[in-house]
Amino acid sequence: EEKRKIALISKKVTLPAFFFSKIIYCKQDWSTEPCPNVTSKLGDVFPLLFWPLYVVSWGFLVGMVVCKLTNTPERQKKSVYAAIAFANSTGLPITLLTVIHSSFPASTELGRVDPTMFLSVYLLLYPVLQWGVGGYLLTDDDEDEQPQEVTK
Repeated sequence: EEKRKIALISKKVTLPAFFFSKIIYCKQDWSTEPCPNVTSKLGDVFPLLFWPLYVVSWGFLVGMVVCKLTNTPERQKKSVYAAIAFANSTGLPITLLTVIHSSFPASTELGRVDPTMFLSVYLLLYPVLQWGVGGYLLTDDDEDEQPQEVTK
């Protein structure tokens, strides 16, 4: 129960707050430099909005190949598709992008631009696919059937 609450807090509060702060970040050092123009940056990365469709589509194709090669039982195929199509693309990339970004000096192009801001654009569509398509894949096919009682 506690794990579920923590996961819900992470999903509903901390991750959105983290991405929001990355998008609107402006140094509070009393400098005369203007805050970054967010709309121009987001306009450059609009293709990332559709990247989840590409990633999930390839995940399904790889899942189909895996099922074919391993002779996966029919009742488990949807689970294999979901596991491969919806890999960890939230927590792990945040960590990797943060570590990679911090290894570049601020004087370089990769050091000036925070890549987690672009991940937030990617994550606009990904959860819709994850919970919509993924939820469909993981639902039971025979929900309409009554559960059979076990007799001793």
